[in-house]
Amino acid sequence: MSYECSRCSRIVEKLVAIDDAQRSAEDSADWSGVLGIPWPSIYTEYVCITCAREILQITDKDLIREERLTSIQTDFQISLLKGRLAQVIIEAVFREFGYEVYPYGYESNLTNIVKFMRKGSANIPVRKIRATPDLFVYDRELNDGFLLEIKATNTPDETKFWISKWVLDGYNTHWSEAILIIYCIPSMKIYCRQVKDIPLEQLHIEESPIGDHLNYVVNLESEFLTLPSFFRLIEPSRYQDLCQRISRVLQNFH
Repeated sequence: MSYECSRCSRIVEKLVAIDDAQRSAEDSADWSGVLGIPWPSIYTEYVCITCAREILQITDKDLIREERLTSIQTDFQISLLKGRLAQVIIEAVFREFGYEVYPYGYESNLTNIVKFMRKGSANIPVRKIRATPDLFVYDRELNDGFLLEIKATNTPDETKFWISKWVLDGYNTHWSEAILIIYCIPSMKIYCRQVKDIPLEQLHIEESPIGDHLNYVVNLESEFLTLPSFFRLIEPSRYQDLCQRISRVLQNFH
């Protein structure tokens, strides 16, 4: 079915209702000037989408900005999901080999306040809290504890893993004793290295294609370690078997 726009008289498939509350003061003045009568207190006009955009003063830039923000929010939720999935898997691995695992990150302890914490001009305590590691892992036999910061990645090339320079510099400044763990989703490989041992000055830096974000480029295969080579209780053969079992579970859900 087709309709006629009451503003431009074009024949279109869809009309949009615009009432006086949505119109600008400029439109109100135009109406009064052209017709010589006051702007009606209650008035609804059915116009085409093009005219509706003009009336509401919606520009192409507005639409692009909204779409970009929606995309960013979606990307954030997906990133959050990947991070939580990685954390659950890491927890399972450490518990399997006798470690005690406890949530440690600010998301666990400061849920109500973290949403108000901004990046940018934050002072040192806020920046330190934002960089707080995710888990505390405890070896009761040796009385050894480890702070774990977990990242998940879809990178197809584990020799060129990108990590935000701002993020890694923050870990190095505030939590250098923490262990950075990278969970590679495609291969189900898990890499780790203590933050203070990562040679930041030797890493290549690249700029993201979107925005002005700088990233360290890390060769996970040569510059990081596997979990069995760093944690004494994780036995290589059992670890490989466990990873295969976890991989099959993930494939079934996929």
